[in-house]
Amino acid sequence: MSSAPLSAPPCPPLASSPAQHWGGRLAGCLWWGLILLACALNAQRTLAGGNPWGTGDWLINYQGGLVRRGVPGDLLWHLTSSATGLLWSVWALQTALLVGLGARIWQLRHRLASSQSANWMLLLSPAFLAGFTAMDLSGGFRKELLGFAAYLVLDHALSTARLHRAMAMLALAAYAIAALAHEVNALCLVFFLHPIWLAARQRPDERQTLKMLGAGFTLIAVAGLLLSILKPGSATTVSLICQSLQQHGLNEAMCSGAVKWLQFDVVYGLRQVRRILLFSVLGYPWLIVLGLLPVFLYQGWAQRRTLLGLGALSLLPLFIVATDWGRWVHVLVAYMTLSLLSVARTVPLRARPVPLVLALVFILAWRLPHYNAEDIYAGVLWQGVQSLVSGAPAHP
Repeated sequence: MSSAPLSAPPCPPLASSPAQHWGGRLAGCLWWGLILLACALNAQRTLAGGNPWGTGDWLINYQGGLVRRGVPGDLLWHLTSSATGLLWSVWALQTALLVGLGARIWQLRHRLASSQSANWMLLLSPAFLAGFTAMDLSGGFRKELLGFAAYLVLDHALSTARLHRAMAMLALAAYAIAALAHEVNALCLVFFLHPIWLAARQRPDERQTLKMLGAGFTLIAVAGLLLSILKPGSATTVSLICQSLQQHGLNEAMCSGAVKWLQFDVVYGLRQVRRILLFSVLGYPWLIVLGLLPVFLYQGWAQRRTLLGLGALSLLPLFIVATDWGRWVHVLVAYMTLSLLSVARTVPLRARPVPLVLALVFILAWRLPHYNAEDIYAGVLWQGVQSLVSGAPAHP
């Protein structure tokens, strides 16, 4: 049985020019520059003691009993016994995920046969991986990275002429960790079922195997959601987790963010969302449109409307009970972008031409804040100016 890569029919090559050559290099510099900037700023933050949200989210563990979001933190808690070890283990894991995702996505860009400007907008969007994380460390270095990694492993498993079963099992394992690490990954099940469904349509001889694979992802997602519902956490849980972190030498302040949030119920979450609802409703809807704009540029958009609708509906509970609306927008945009790259494996996709100047304005002039919809104009250019003037990152 063949395991050769399954790729799209070849598209007519685009005309090459010195401008396109250097433009591609500039895009690569921006892509890796943003990723390395995010990792460096995160290292600076780690050196200063970490962040209760961006770091603390990864330190939630099972030392207070079974609780949602505890898998990565419990593994790290058992692997190291010092505050320095914990903090830098979190940084190393976050960095490995971001750099690994960046390398794989940059490799997959070759699947897109379209104008460079459209591809730049897709990959360098402030709502996608590199731009979002570099501009908002507390929103970008979160457990959604585990879900994105699982998706790319699944895409690799489906990229051969026949299902790569070992990679499919690895994708299931990665998704299990992601779904137990944060319920947002479990809610994104539809994005994982989509490429499996497409593959089942194209490979009737493997349909039964692919159905079983889809059932596996579904069972994992259900288990992750049930854990988040049945074991949400309490004040006692938070206290015991905090004690376990202090035993390793961490300051109590590390418990004031993501760890502390475990004790709050849905009613509390609803009240917090209601407090910012008017401002968020005025700010985030058009940011959703802006974030999805690059995806709209590509052929076959009508075929992806159902996926977008189902994905948005799946994430709707988070918009109702949690205030990080920018994070949920980022997750939606990221999965729609990854889905586009996955579809481009078998279907040639071209995009509408975009003037280079407009593409650069889109990439550099705005940002997607994970919480406060007011601060949207501090894009890469403005933040760079602020950093040069003040000598410190504009949004640590």
